[in-house]
Amino acid sequence: FRRGAASNYDDKPDLKDILKILGTFIPEQITMNFNQTNAVTNQGVLGKPGFTNFWVNLKANEDQGPSRMYQLGFDRDPGKRIGGLNLTDAYNLSNNVTFNTTVAPIFPQEIRMSLTFKKLWGFSNTNSFTTGPDGKIATIGNLSSSKTDGYSMFFAGSVEDFSFESSNDPNQNVKNITSSFKSSIASMPFPNWNINISGLEKMPLFSELATTVTLENSFTSEYNEASYLDITSGSEVIQRQTVTQSFNPLIGLNITFKQLMGGSLSASIRVNKSTSNTLTPTSSMIQVTKTSDWSINANYAKAGFEIPLFGLSLKNDITFSLTMSKNVSEPTDYKFTTEYSTPQKVPGNGSTVTTFNPSISYSLSSKVQMQLFYKYIKTEPTEGNANTAPRTSNEGGLNIRVTIQ
Repeated sequence: FRRGAASNYDDKPDLKDILKILGTFIPEQITMNFNQTNAVTNQGVLGKPGFTNFWVNLKANEDQGPSRMYQLGFDRDPGKRIGGLNLTDAYNLSNNVTFNTTVAPIFPQEIRMSLTFKKLWGFSNTNSFTTGPDGKIATIGNLSSSKTDGYSMFFAGSVEDFSFESSNDPNQNVKNITSSFKSSIASMPFPNWNINISGLEKMPLFSELATTVTLENSFTSEYNEASYLDITSGSEVIQRQTVTQSFNPLIGLNITFKQLMGGSLSASIRVNKSTSNTLTPTSSMIQVTKTSDWSINANYAKAGFEIPLFGLSLKNDITFSLTMSKNVSEPTDYKFTTEYSTPQKVPGNGSTVTTFNPSISYSLSSKVQMQLFYKYIKTEPTEGNANTAPRTSNEGGLNIRVTIQ
């Protein structure tokens, strides 16, 4: 009994094994990519395009156009302007930083997880003015400034559970609804992922049928907002907020079967789901678009396939392909008003599209190929949608491709 107890005790994982498993979650390498884009527009600049200032002159000459530093993007002053004009200057800047890494948790040979985190930010400034006779700014007109911000995030919230404290003051109402949207629909910053699991052909379900089986899952979710600066109050006002979330795929199964009748057979099954939530604060409306689809792709190829043609027995390559898919799009507007405690749901022009597409390709030689195909598409409105007309499309044909060299 003691020997058996000692044996059971020895089979339990010790601290070293636990630390080894935890170590597989630590990335070996993290890469960072930073990209910045600047765009400057300055109207009415006096002089020439600036070729001489860039390549010849050590010191910029205003009569020759913009300076070397301006053309390289290190100076914002383009030089002297033409007098007596109404001009507009614009300056746009956008930044994008991305972190990427890969981990192989628990089973390093079979599981690979790629992690990606993005952070976006930028601004756009414009100002209009009138130049005096000397080319300098005489009077300043309109000034505007806008800003963008975004980042990768965790799971998004549901609009069905969204609520906020409405106000009769339009400015306060915008603040309340945008604050609630960011706290309940958006989520905390978090990396997106792509998981690939291989080696599933070793499972009893696939071992007799397939040579390789892989499973995929990919998650992408982002929060983005656009705002502008209210010149009167000096405060930032959010114009638009967007939360997008997609599983593409939610489930992706790729199978390469064992040889069948001398040919190779492969198939893939994918199930995708995505949701987009866009808030327009001034109208207190959230536009939601939910999309779901599934697809099945199968392909069978055989070399040396024998087919009688014109009294001859030809041995060439043949391929049978089949694609089936179904896509459902359901847009809905949620309108929030002070008159109702719950939002008004207004269904949009949703549709369901079903596709069936088989084809046969045959290679008579390296220079002559034939393809026989059929494509069926059926579009139907979703429930409650009377604006999308149901329709059906049938297409078929024969393609012959001859390469002449």
